[in-house]
Amino acid sequence: MGTSYQTMLVAAEFAATVQAVRGTGARAIVVPVAAERVAVIPEEGDWDVADLGPLAEGLSAALSGPVLATYVVDSDFVDCHVYRGGARVHRYVSDQSMLVEWFEGDDGVIRPGIGGVAFPSGHVLPEGALGADAGAFAPFATAEPDLARIGAALRGQVAPDPDRIRRQFAEAQYTAIIAALGLPPQALTVAYRHTDPAYFPGAVLV
Repeated sequence: MGTSYQTMLVAAEFAATVQAVRGTGARAIVVPVAAERVAVIPEEGDWDVADLGPLAEGLSAALSGPVLATYVVDSDFVDCHVYRGGARVHRYVSDQSMLVEWFEGDDGVIRPGIGGVAFPSGHVLPEGALGADAGAFAPFATAEPDLARIGAALRGQVAPDPDRIRRQFAEAQYTAIIAALGLPPQALTVAYRHTDPAYFPGAVLV
């Protein structure tokens, strides 16, 4: 069984983020990770999964900075959503092939698809990263963003060979993305059910 967790990175002041989380009514651990960079580790719901969408919408509407909501799914893929002003503005998926589902049509033929919609016959299945746009992640960097490094992490590239793509566990790739943003990974790569506010200096349980 692989690793799964849901966390959020907020580009805003810590006290304001704590207040905004309280305003949503969500239960979460809020951790300062850098200047105006805050980790939010929400309590999980059914099936040990936190629904990040409503919380990310609320926080991004209440705060001046963007919110990065991330799902690491069973070590298989990373699914990131960038929110700004109460709406989702970007999606990144580390491996599109993990989104493919299979459907049986009225004719009894089983076809692949995504999001409940079957592809037409002969459609080439997507693979590789979706939305690997370093610019979408740049606002979360702690200093001048290294777009080349961020982009390489999003694409799963392995230094020093930029043409080599490594199949790696999703949690390892997300840690590399966080490192490329110049952030410590600890509070951004853990599930609520597996941690405690005491592990993080300055953390607040909301």
